Amino acid sequence: MKAFLNMAKQVARQIVKKIVKAIVKKILLALSPVAIGLLLAIFFIAAFYSAMPQEKTFTGVEASEQDTKIRKKIKTAVNVQNVADYYIVPGEKSEGSWYESGGAETEKVDYLLKNGVVRYMDNNGRDAELANTWGDVFAILMYENAQKNRAAEYSPNKIDKLTKDLHPYFYVKRSEIIRKYPVEQEDGSIKMETDVNNIFLLVEAKTIRGWYQYNYDWKTTHYDDGGIKKYEAIKQVMTLEPKWEWFSNYLIDYYKFKPDEKAATRELVVNASEAFSGEKEWLDWLLSYHGNMTWASNTMIPGELMNFFQEAESIYGIPWWFLAAAAFRESSFNPLAENESSGCYGLMQVSPSNWATHAPQLGFDVAADRDNPRAQIIVGTYMLNEAGLKRVDWNGDWKEPTLPVLTFYGGFRGLLAKERCREEYASDIWELAERFQNVKTGWPVQGEITSPFGWRIILGVRDYHEGIDIGAATGTPITSVSGGVLTTGYQADGAGNYIYIRDGYYEYAYYHLADFAVSDGDTIQPGQIIGYVGSTGRSSGPHLHFGVRTIGGSWINPLNILP
Repeated sequence: MKAFLNMAKQVARQIVKKIVKAIVKKILLALSPVAIGLLLAIFFIAAFYSAMPQEKTFTGVEASEQDTKIRKKIKTAVNVQNVADYYIVPGEKSEGSWYESGGAETEKVDYLLKNGVVRYMDNNGRDAELANTWGDVFAILMYENAQKNRAAEYSPNKIDKLTKDLHPYFYVKRSEIIRKYPVEQEDGSIKMETDVNNIFLLVEAKTIRGWYQYNYDWKTTHYDDGGIKKYEAIKQVMTLEPKWEWFSNYLIDYYKFKPDEKAATRELVVNASEAFSGEKEWLDWLLSYHGNMTWASNTMIPGELMNFFQEAESIYGIPWWFLAAAAFRESSFNPLAENESSGCYGLMQVSPSNWATHAPQLGFDVAADRDNPRAQIIVGTYMLNEAGLKRVDWNGDWKEPTLPVLTFYGGFRGLLAKERCREEYASDIWELAERFQNVKTGWPVQGEITSPFGWRIILGVRDYHEGIDIGAATGTPITSVSGGVLTTGYQADGAGNYIYIRDGYYEYAYYHLADFAVSDGDTIQPGQIIGYVGSTGRSSGPHLHFGVRTIGGSWINPLNILP
């Protein structure tokens, strides 16, 4: 736990910087009467924001019992509305959209909110990433209070109106993951076993963070031991409405601002929302406290992105592990990442002018494919290739020959540009590339999946399982599927002895351990023994519960990252 407490201090500093920067930009971009009035509110907002991350203060600079009530009230309203329009549909729309058409084909889901907590359905967690947060609503009200220079006001009617007006619409389809894997028999022979995991995949989402449609293709992965995994992988993400467009228009109407203040107003509120709700500063802490990248492994590369990196390699000959390293260094694998100063966007941080030129050249739509991770990777790889990586011998000494290209791609110009690039940019990519290429991991323990991920019905009761249960004998060694920083603990009525490990993208959970082989705060290497299978906590027998979630995000199916 001490690792996460250290990080909290850095998070608070980053939040204040982000909010103040957004406020200043708002004023500089539009010196209207409204903007001038905000000058008086800056100090009001700054005091709140500098205190909130640590104290959760909403009604004043000092935390109070009322603050807890306000946050609970907003979270409850947001959770209810996040799943108010959640539907199962037959599949992707060939024409039009589910949001616009609906109809008898849609099956409304009404069981995702349980005991005040929402458990989403998408196998990859995209619905949870796009869902509204309590910070979205609170930031709107906070900004309104500051703009009107009044004391904090968070009426139930306003909270209910905002959560209803801005609630998302989600549409998922049924799918499955089919695994065939070898199991050694008592006589030493090998038998291939098969298991089928029923899942749901998001096909459309209409949210304040954008309106998207998702298309899939069946993919089969073959392994050295003869096993296979067959599943539907993302093929395309289509943007039907730009990111934040709905939100921006709503804010202008809500605040009665002028249309030319839309972008700056949205930026201020969005920055505030992310500051309240997010946990996005973990990577900065990880890099500052653990300077080298021994925590990195190819486990942290999202499966859908791995498919696109490998596709790009097949087209241009640049190894997938190098492309993945460049993408992580540029965007932390976030396809919606945007550089506020340059406008560079997406996984590969392509500039607006380069995107407008190369996207259509490579068969993509400039607007509709802007948030499409496949398009972003293909365009970025094309640019790296044309910049000189096509001349690199990837079987020889590849680092130095890539330096001129990385110097150009990373925007280093002027005096000692190459040396500055080597120190600040290229060295990170090189180290990550080596880790991605060479550090491979497997399952934490070998065994049968005794309980799958997601919603399930047990003895007539619908329940949500945040990971998979793998049956194994008491005392079986558990190996880490990743590198990262570790924390340990005990929960008598749930996880028992547990371990959480965080790398640069995911958090991995290991529950019900008989004992630990590591200590709290240790830096772990992939494949390292971290503990032993047991049945501590709420457990019916020896097994390992293994869970995976994006840092600050929701639980996803562990089969997405396991071979």
